[in-house]
Amino acid sequence: MNRLACIFVLIAATASLHAAPATALAFTPDGAILASGAHREVQLRSVPSGKITAGFPAEFSRISSLAFSSDGDYLALAGGTPGESGAASILSWDGKSIEHRFTNFTDLVTAAKFNHDAAWLAVASADASAFLFPLESSRREAIELRGHSGPVLDIAWSSKGNILVTASADRSLKVWSAADGELLRSFSQHTEPVHAVVFRPRSDPSDESPIQCASASDDGTVRIWQPTIGRMVRIIRGHDAPVFTVAYTPDGQKLFSAGKDGIVRRLDTDSDQILGEWKAHTEPIYHIAISPDGQHLATGDWSGKERLWRIVGDQLVGGQSGIEPRMDTNQHE
Repeated sequence: MNRLACIFVLIAATASLHAAPATALAFTPDGAILASGAHREVQLRSVPSGKITAGFPAEFSRISSLAFSSDGDYLALAGGTPGESGAASILSWDGKSIEHRFTNFTDLVTAAKFNHDAAWLAVASADASAFLFPLESSRREAIELRGHSGPVLDIAWSSKGNILVTASADRSLKVWSAADGELLRSFSQHTEPVHAVVFRPRSDPSDESPIQCASASDDGTVRIWQPTIGRMVRIIRGHDAPVFTVAYTPDGQKLFSAGKDGIVRRLDTDSDQILGEWKAHTEPIYHIAISPDGQHLATGDWSGKERLWRIVGDQLVGGQSGIEPRMDTNQHE
């Protein structure tokens, strides 16, 4: 069963157990805190200990996405009830008060991402819609990204903020102009739903080579693209199950993937080779996040368990197992 089917079919069972699958993880820009989405709560863990130090209530029974603005002043929180409704909120990080709220989605909001200066929020939903919402009063109205025929499962900004890429259960990735929402091109080489997309960061600002992004799919592949050119660069096979999540280190030199088989893989950023594998969870891994300094990787699985790893050279080390499933409770470790 793929990730989307699990979300829809097993949500009732999840609610009855009061646990939430770990589908939302985000490090603060300073790397000191790992935020994670529990059942109607955001929990905050210290890094590197992984211990819960605080938490605050959230409106969603299912939190599907967390993202910090680059300055750390705001947190974008997205979720909802699968098959019924979805929304995205922006909270001030100091007081955790709601600054903006975007509703009227008829299904779960799957992703909400700031652009580089937090002037816009990109939002994707399982109701097949995606929008760019202006966050400054002087900006014009929201821009709708029209074109997907199935749930939009992820959305990513380029570093310059001039284009976006969406990933969908309709098996496609689409490239959009951030200026006006124009559809620039569509990639349909994946043969199953596409769960995640992420741009490769650049360590050298003067690098003029075509930008790249990576996508993860139920077809068991990670694919590398040049979205401005309209070219698939390579296919990374060797995954034994659907791939649900993919992430680069901030310097763009390391690429990690994970999925249904509970294995984290390190992929060569410049070839189609898998450089390492670590059995991280016994349950499917739905999200990984990498700290801003590139030294830690967090994983979260279907049962709600999270693990925090150290990235040491070419290896993952540790994987603290004391980070257990999040429950619907106000008690913290």
